[in-house]
Amino acid sequence: MTQPLRIGIDIDGVLASGFATKAAEILSKPEGWLPDQWNFGMKWDDLGKLLDQIFATENLWLNSPCWEENCKALVSFLVHHDDVELFYITARRACAGNMSLQRQTRHWLINRSLYWDNCTLIVAGEKTSKKGLIEQLGIRMFLDDHLKQVLEIRAASACEVFLLDQPYNRPRPSSIPVVRNVAEYLEEVEKWLRLTKQSPQS
Repeated sequence: MTQPLRIGIDIDGVLASGFATKAAEILSKPEGWLPDQWNFGMKWDDLGKLLDQIFATENLWLNSPCWEENCKALVSFLVHHDDVELFYITARRACAGNMSLQRQTRHWLINRSLYWDNCTLIVAGEKTSKKGLIEQLGIRMFLDDHLKQVLEIRAASACEVFLLDQPYNRPRPSSIPVVRNVAEYLEEVEKWLRLTKQSPQS
């Protein structure tokens, strides 16, 4: 029996917008604002203070808004595909509140119909190597919005990694595959599945 294709997707900045939404609120920015630099263009001390304020938010991850378009595309994909195994791999910091980081994240996915029998959630530490996890799990395709993570994952030769276009990951090397939304990433997954089905069985 052929093993299902293993794919992966990041959560923050791809499906969830709670971190950016809270940062915009604290910095008095308009709704929908996103920074044009990963570190908000701040010095480390100022960035640290901002992060402390963000993570002082009670149940930040549980109550995070979502990127509607991206979540809808993924739900539609999951409805029609039990021939893939989907791994959510996210590097998050604990926040204030009475629920664990893992539980908040799982409930967030369940509440948006994004957690199916063929889905696995991995909440990694902030310094955990996603590349290492991807290699261990045999993930063949992955989507992330963090340019540094994408560059590291590209060193895992068995995984095709895509960067979700956001203001804070520009400019970037022209060699990196970029998608504008989750639907475009899933189109690449669909292409892989079609090619696999057309290939002679070994």
